[in-house]
Parts: sequence; structure tokens; C-alpha cells
Amino acid sequence: MYALGLHPSRDVGGIVNVYIDEVRELVRLIEPEPVTGSTSDGYHTFDELYHHRAVLFSVIVTMFRGLSWKSLHHHDGTMYDGMFIVGIDTPAGPATYHYDVEPYWDMFPCRVLDRAPEWDGHTPDDAIERIGTLRDLLQAEVKEEGSEK
Repeated sequence: MYALGLHPSRDVGGIVNVYIDEVRELVRLIEPEPVTGSTSDGYHTFDELYHHRAVLFSVIVTMFRGLSWKSLHHHDGTMYDGMFIVGIDTPAGPATYHYDVEPYWDMFPCRVLDRAPEWDGHTPDDAIERIGTLRDLLQAEVKEEGSEK
């Protein structure tokens, strides 16, 4: 207990007495810190990883412009404050992400839709799996180009 900075005393009945300020300090030590954009895993913050995902997805969207779209509105006209949705129609189904309009809107050179297609219920795991199917399209294209030579 002394390592934690507590200085308990025992009363006559053998009960340990601790000052309330010491208990509050212990509670503060065990309460998790709120998760924010600056929360880090020791290597990257959430803000850095969010930005990396945006840049990487913008490259994919640029490579597959004909399959990609973005919108300031969901299919029902709603949207999160200050955000937009960008999607790509993969062979396995759509994959979508939400991004802040500033600074990301102009990073995605694709069709602008008045409203996004209706969400098919895909999860983040589904989205990344579907994005992976685009690799198959690229590999098929490379094979096709190689066979022409």
C-alpha cells in the first residue's frame, strides 16, 4: 500500500483507515482515460491511422474511379455532421467509409451522387474483405497485359 502512496492507520478494532483523498487517487489511477484522436497504441494515434486510411482508400478510389462514388447524404438524406460517405462497388459488394468533408472531400476524385446507395448492412470486416477483391481485378489485368506481349 505504501508503494501506492497510501499511509493507512489501524484503529483499535483493526479496521484500516485511509483518507478519502487517497481513495480518490486510487480511483483516478484505475479509471480508463477517455479515447480521443490523440490516443496512441505507442506507435500511432487514432488521428494518424484515420488519416492513413483516408489516403490509402483515396488511392484505391482513384485507381477504380468507374466503380467509386461519394455523397454528402446517405440514401435517406441523413449524414453525420461535417462528414460524407465514399464507396466503391467491388465484385463482392460495396465497401464504404465516412470521412470529414474537410480536409478529405477533394482527396476522392470520383462521381458525386446526390444520395449514396442504400447500405446493404456490410460491416467493417466485410468492407476490407470486399476491398481485397479488387486485388483480384488488378491481378487479372496484369495477367491479361502479360499475355498480349
